[in-house]
Amino acid sequence: MDGSRVLLGRRLLIPQRTGQGMAQGLREFGAIVDEVGLITRVPVPSPALHDLAGDLSAGYYQWLALTSAFTVEALARLSHPLYTMIGPGLKVAAVGRATAAAVLASGARVDLLPSEGIGGSALAANWPPGPGRVAVPGAIDSAQALPRLLRDRGWEVDCVGVYRTSPVAALPATLVGAWRRGDYDALVVTSGSVAQAAASLLGTGVPVVAIGHPSAQAATRAGFRTVVIARTAATSDLVTALTVAVG
Repeated sequence: MDGSRVLLGRRLLIPQRTGQGMAQGLREFGAIVDEVGLITRVPVPSPALHDLAGDLSAGYYQWLALTSAFTVEALARLSHPLYTMIGPGLKVAAVGRATAAAVLASGARVDLLPSEGIGGSALAANWPPGPGRVAVPGAIDSAQALPRLLRDRGWEVDCVGVYRTSPVAALPATLVGAWRRGDYDALVVTSGSVAQAAASLLGTGVPVVAIGHPSAQAATRAGFRTVVIARTAATSDLVTALTVAVG
């Protein structure tokens, strides 16, 4: 089906801080797009992060894996900007283009990205075999797909929580009312935490387009009945998935 016709006039809800012009890209296909903050992310200092920064710069690890763009921001806000943690020989991997863009903007480089798709599983599919050590800073209680798959490939993996993700306390009453009236045709989910927050704050009565398999799995666990996977956050991939979800 033609996304230029299917999305015309459709009302979509997307999380704020998506970046990469997601809302504008969908509006160019005629969709009515509302952006709303569904989660909060708060950097969390810890002795483990201090130790990790020293070990990274000292060459204890061969790889640093970054699983979200906010990880880069959290590290900077915790007085450990990314470029100060990268010692000689350390390679940096990112789970997708948005994360890679944050890494590059911080003054660091990106050595590995998924060749297809987005997320930890997609990144692990491109990872070279071990042995060696990998550091994975990220959300407290983050998904464990990447660490598990890297260990299967012979790597030792250390995960350090640098921020905590929580649902926002409440959403605007007008948005909640529109959702409950059935005014929204679909929700775009960019992470497992967004899926869980949307389910708890709004309910699960609309189709979901989830970016990557981990987000899709989280949306299904949260109770959304129709979940379509977008390979990446690129507009073309989103439009393809939305066409299936609402067509």
